Amino acid sequence: MTWSKAADSEKVLFRAISLLFYRNENLLHLMLNPDYPKLMAPPEVIKRRAQGFSSSEQLLVRIALDAWNGSGGIHFNELYEKLDPHNFQKMLLVLNYLYSPQQAIHF
Repeated sequence: MTWSKAADSEKVLFRAISLLFYRNENLLHLMLNPDYPKLMAPPEVIKRRAQGFSSSEQLLVRIALDAWNGSGGIHFNELYEKLDPHNFQKMLLVLNYLYSPQQAIHF
């Protein structure tokens, strides 16, 4: 994605969402506009389009929407009940990154 006019905060969010969607470019392209720091569609449309993905991937999309603008509607229990261990660890690393973007994260 080429966001030449993105604010630093938008770049941090993009990096966090990219890390959350690690190795799944389809989720990234479903959610974010490749040219501008904005969503590809309204959040409800993105959630509806994500219904073709696994339940864990759908939850990752909702987590990313919550990170982007609070529109994901995540319930805390979903994080530990629905995410597989690998995606749960990614989500924790992304939260840590958002808390302190200066620290490098390696997957």
